Amino acid sequence: MILASVYDIKNLKLKIRPDSEHQYNSPWNIASDFSVDMNFHTDDIAGMLTEYEQDTHTGMDVSLIAASIYEYTSGYPFLVSRICRIMDEILPCETDFPTKPSVWTIQGVLASVKILLLESNTLFDDMIKKLYDFPDLKNMLYAILFRGEKFPYNSDSPVINIGLMFGFMSRFQETVVISNRIFETRLYNLFLSEELLDSRIYKAASLDKNMFIQNGQLNMELVLERFTETFTELYGDVRESFPEENGH
Repeated sequence: MILASVYDIKNLKLKIRPDSEHQYNSPWNIASDFSVDMNFHTDDIAGMLTEYEQDTHTGMDVSLIAASIYEYTSGYPFLVSRICRIMDEILPCETDFPTKPSVWTIQGVLASVKILLLESNTLFDDMIKKLYDFPDLKNMLYAILFRGEKFPYNSDSPVINIGLMFGFMSRFQETVVISNRIFETRLYNLFLSEELLDSRIYKAASLDKNMFIQNGQLNMELVLERFTETFTELYGDVRESFPEENGH
């Protein structure tokens, strides 16, 4: 019998024992390394879309749609399947996507990503629970997103091991990064809601955010101009040094 799970058997005692007694299981257990890559690659996504296309005849550009889905998910199986399900079952009910061919486009992928980021599901619920179970992991993810810190990959670091085990982080060259753009955005939104809702500059930006989108594009020059004006207005008289984290 082979048991394949999210938890590594050596880490089970991290949550079932009291904090004062946290320790790894005996190294003499029977667990073996599970080296199978469970993520989908672009070709895997394209293969599933090809089968779907053979049944539905949407006329989609399979390679383009597969690459777009991979760009946001990095092949995380739940996210890939959820985006495809939203495109198949939910978007056809939206007025912006009246036909199947209109759904299976780049615009359809973007719309499904927006829906996914706003919904509550078992994956995101479990992610939040894990962050509160492992505050050191939460602090590391916060530092990566808001302070731009880079953490070198270290297989001996318990926090990094936990992040990799849960799939929140992955190894990129010699550092650890957030696993995919969906997780990155969801975590970013969570930290914003927790940390910045009382920030004056955040509230001021929320009131004006619609002005920055012009003809469907972000006017970055205007963003920088308004940031300078608002920051000067709110904090120009403060004599303390400017914390870089506030700028983020």
